[in-house]
Amino acid sequence: MTIIDALESAAPVTQAPAKADFALIELGVMPDGLALLYGEMRHTGTGIQWRSLFEHSAWQASWHQGPILIEVRDHGSLTKQLIDRLETQPGGLVIVTQSSLEELLSRCQQWLFCRDQNQQRLLRFYDPRRFAPLIASLDPATRALLIPPNRLCREQWFAHDGFLWRSAQSPSDASEHSLFRQTDHDSPAQPHVSPEQLEQTEVFHHEALAAGFANHYAKPLSDYPTPRQWTLSQLKKAHTYGLSGTAVLERWLRLALRLGPDFDMHPKAQAVLSREDWSPERKLDSLESSTERP
Repeated sequence: MTIIDALESAAPVTQAPAKADFALIELGVMPDGLALLYGEMRHTGTGIQWRSLFEHSAWQASWHQGPILIEVRDHGSLTKQLIDRLETQPGGLVIVTQSSLEELLSRCQQWLFCRDQNQQRLLRFYDPRRFAPLIASLDPATRALLIPPNRLCREQWFAHDGFLWRSAQSPSDASEHSLFRQTDHDSPAQPHVSPEQLEQTEVFHHEALAAGFANHYAKPLSDYPTPRQWTLSQLKKAHTYGLSGTAVLERWLRLALRLGPDFDMHPKAQAVLSREDWSPERKLDSLESSTERP
């Protein structure tokens, strides 16, 4: 299976969700998330349950910057507001599930941290730009620890990666995933995400970016027989020059579309790209100021 096939199998492109039971929102990215929640409560006169994932962790004091889990079930107006916001702001995910708030919170808290060179760091699985690449990098058994099997109603997580909605859903057969077998569902198994899987996440992230850019720039890319592959090759080329980040890579792609796929081989471009004392942004500023085609 190719990288593209693996990504599309684990977290395929989909439509925006029509409803959700929970929203997993990062307050550091969407600081008015609680204001939206309390505004809905005032408007409807009903309570809405929510909890911080940092609760009872070493990060508890920073809860106002971290992820919170909101039960939006039966609150269609708030759900729509959050889904609309997530299409323009990478503030989190929405989830369709039969799980309770307590069960889902406990499960999500198990995924908060991972080990990196004997140091504990945030995994940030709730970052919608990284969610699909992470899911694709995991083996099915580990993936089922986050999105468990359910024979009656399959759980589904939705993330907008900045370009497209993608979804990951639970497997239909629990017997296929031995790591998920547990007798105490209030104490979900601790996942293990290896350094190799984290590295693979970056590979899938590049694929997801290529898919998103190819969709966004479909018209100018129509002259190329394989737009997604062409886009991916440009992103890989940009990385060889030390360029990274969605905004920076998009600027590179626009240059390639305007000046040609090998614009970087022009002597003037090479002189700019070889400047180790320049930031990526300054290099792109210089390249963009040129209207000369190589």
